[in-house]
Amino acid sequence: MTRPARVLSVGPSSREVVAEVFGSVDCVRTLAACLSALEGDGYDCVVVDSSLPDATGPEVVEAIRETRPGVPLVVWTDGTDVLAGEVIAAGADGYVPKSAGVGTLAERVAGVTERVATGLDSGADDLDDAYASGIVEAIGDAICVLDREEVIRRVNDTLASLSGYPREELVGAHVSTMLTAESLERGRSEIATLRAGEQSAVTYEQTIETRSGERIPCEVTAALLREGGAVIGIAAVIRDVRDRVEIERELWARRRKTTALHEVASTLEDCGSEAEVFETAVAAAEEVLNFDVCAIDRVEGDRLVKAALSSKLTDADIRQEFSIDEGIVGKTYRNGRTYRIGDVAADPDAEPVEEKFRSVLSVPIGEWGVFQTVSTEPDAFDRSDRELAELLVAHVADALDRMAFESRLREERDRFAALFENVPDAVASVRHEGDEAIVERVNPAFERVFGYDESTIAGEPLDRFVVPDGDDEEAEAVNRAGADGAVVEREVRRRTAAGIREFRLEIVPIETDRETSRSFGVYTDITERKRRRQRLEVLNRVLRHDLRNGLNVIDGSAVTLAESVDDDDREYVETIRERAGDLLELAETTRDIERSFDRAPAAAGPVDVVAAVREGIDRATATAPGARIEASLPDRAEARAGGVLSTAIAHVIENAVEHAGEAPTVEVRVETTDETVTISVADDGPGVPEVEREILAGGEITQLRHASGLGLWLVKWAVGQSGGELSFSENDPRGTVVTLEVPAADPPGERATGGPDRAG
Repeated sequence: MTRPARVLSVGPSSREVVAEVFGSVDCVRTLAACLSALEGDGYDCVVVDSSLPDATGPEVVEAIRETRPGVPLVVWTDGTDVLAGEVIAAGADGYVPKSAGVGTLAERVAGVTERVATGLDSGADDLDDAYASGIVEAIGDAICVLDREEVIRRVNDTLASLSGYPREELVGAHVSTMLTAESLERGRSEIATLRAGEQSAVTYEQTIETRSGERIPCEVTAALLREGGAVIGIAAVIRDVRDRVEIERELWARRRKTTALHEVASTLEDCGSEAEVFETAVAAAEEVLNFDVCAIDRVEGDRLVKAALSSKLTDADIRQEFSIDEGIVGKTYRNGRTYRIGDVAADPDAEPVEEKFRSVLSVPIGEWGVFQTVSTEPDAFDRSDRELAELLVAHVADALDRMAFESRLREERDRFAALFENVPDAVASVRHEGDEAIVERVNPAFERVFGYDESTIAGEPLDRFVVPDGDDEEAEAVNRAGADGAVVEREVRRRTAAGIREFRLEIVPIETDRETSRSFGVYTDITERKRRRQRLEVLNRVLRHDLRNGLNVIDGSAVTLAESVDDDDREYVETIRERAGDLLELAETTRDIERSFDRAPAAAGPVDVVAAVREGIDRATATAPGARIEASLPDRAEARAGGVLSTAIAHVIENAVEHAGEAPTVEVRVETTDETVTISVADDGPGVPEVEREILAGGEITQLRHASGLGLWLVKWAVGQSGGELSFSENDPRGTVVTLEVPAADPPGERATGGPDRAG
C-alpha cells in the first residue's frame, strides 16, 4: 500500500480546508516559514498561495526552487491569467485557481507527485513537463505552448475551437499556421522584449487566422518557460476580443456621430429662420445618424404640420397635418417624452401612413414640435439611436429658443428705440465713471432742449455741458446715486439752449451688476409749472388776506352807514352786509379746504366712517334744530382714506339740511362690503342742479358755467384722493341722493349691520 503524499500548504488557507483532501498536511503562512520547513526532506509536494505577506507569487516560486529544485510545486490562488503565466515561468509545476475547488487541487497534486515518483520530469521531456503542470486545462481562455523553434507543443480545446483546427493538426505545426504574417512579427518583437527585459509576462494584440480564413482579433498574454534558468519555450493565454472590438467600434462610431452633431449645432446657430433650422436638422439626421426616412412636424395652434422631410420623401408620401391628439406624433408632443416603437402594427396609438413602415423613433422638440424617423424593419432603432436623436433635437430646440429670444429682443429694442427717439422729454444714456456721468447717447428732445448734438457730447462728462455754476455738488451727488444703481427723482436746475431752466430729473439704472454701471437720465421741464404754482400761491395768499380785510372794512362801513340812512334805504345796507358775509364765508371755506388737504395729502387711513357720520349729524342738528335726520349705521366701518374724508361727510350732511327747506328730512346710510364702504345721504330738498353734477363729473368750466360753491368740490376731491367715487341720483319722490363710495380698510370678514339710528 502506497503511503499518502505529505503536503506543505503555504498561505492563508486554514488546515481544515486542505486536510480534507490530503492525508498528511502541514500549514504555514509565510515564505520564511515555508523555507524553514523545507530544510528537511520529508515533503512530497508544496501547495503555495500567491497572497503571502512577505512575497509575491513568482517570488515564492523562485525562492522555493532555489532551496528545493526538485520538490513538486503547485500554485493555488485567486489570481489572473497573467499571474498563471508568471508562476509557471518561474518554475511552478501546476496552477489551480481556487474557484476550481479543492478537488481539482488534489488531482493536480496527485498528478505531479506521481510524475516525480515515476521519473517523468527528466531530460528530453522538460517542455512537456512544464505544460503538463495543468496550466492548459486550468484556464478558460485559449492556451498555446510553443517550444524554442515556435512549434506548437500543446493547445487546449478552447484554442482548437477558436482557430477551427483540430488539436492533432495544431500540435507539431509552426505557430504561423494560425497567425497572420503581421501578427507573427509582432509576437516575435514582444517576446524579444520579454527576453531582454525584467518583465515575466507581456500582453499584446494579435490576429488569429482560422482554418476558414476568418480573422479574429485577440489579446495575448505570453510568458517564457524556463528550466534551470534556460528558456525552453513560451506559454501564451489567448483571449477572443471580438466583442470588445465591436464595442470599441460602436463607441468610436458614437463619438464620431456625437462630434458631428456638435458641429451641426454650430451650423444651426447660423440659421436665419425656423424653416432653415428644420431643414438642417433633417439633413443631419440623414447624413450623420444614417436615418433614411425622417420628418419634423411644427406645432401650429392645436395642429402638428409637416415642416421638413428627408430627401427620400415627398409631400405626397406622407400625411401633412395631425391634431395634437392624434397618433404617436401627438402623444410625443403632449407628453413631452421620446417613444421608441419596435412594432408599429402592435401599437394602438400608431397611425402609419404606409404599411411598410414597421418601427418609429419619435422625439419631442420642446414646445416647437416633434422629430420622427421610421424604418421598414421592426426594432430598427436601439438605445444609442434614441440618445443621438435626442442630442440632435436638443441642438434644434436650443437654436429655435435662441431665434425666438433674439426675435423678442429685437422687438423690444425696436420699441425702446422708438420710445427713446420720440419721447418728448430729454433723455441721456450715460455710463458712470467715478463721480462723472459719461454720455453714450441722447435723444432728439435732448438735442433740442440743451442745444448739443449727440456727436458733440458723446464720450464726454454730461455735467460739463448742462450743470450751471454753483450746482456741482448737487450734480455729483446725483451721479453717485446713479452709479450705485439707485432710482433718483429730484428737482434740479440745468443750463439749456434757452438759459437756466427747472427740471424734474429721474435717474433710472440700466445695469448695476458689472464694474461699469449705466443709467438713463430723464429731464422733464417744470419751469412753467413751478412759475404758475408760485403765481397761484402768491395770488391766493394775497387775495385771501386783502379780501378778508377789504370785506371787514366794507361790513364795518355798512354798519356805520346804516345809522345815517333812511329806513327806505336800509335794505341796500343789509344787501351789502349779506354779500360781504357770503364772501367772507367763501374765503374761510377756501382756507379750510386748503388746510384739510395739507393735513391729509394721501389716502392713508383708516377713517372711522361711523364716527364721522355721527359728528356730521351733530353739527347739522346744532345749526338746524328743526331738521329730522335718520341714520342706518353698522357697528363698525373703516375706510382707507385721508382725514379730509370726515370733513367731506360732514359737509354733505350739512349741505342736505341747509338746502332742503325749513323742516327737512335727511336719511344717512352706511353700507359695507369686503372691499368698499358706501355713504349715501338722501334729502327731500330741491336737489343738486344738473349743471353742477355735470361739472363735478368732469364737464367744462366757463365763466357762465361753474359750480356755485366750493363744498361739493371739497367732497369730490376728498373721495377722489382716497381712490373712491362720488355720484348723484334722484330721491323718490323729491330731492337728491349723494353717494360716496370709498375703499374699505378692514380685512375681508363679516361686518354686523345695526338698525336705524335716529337723530334730530
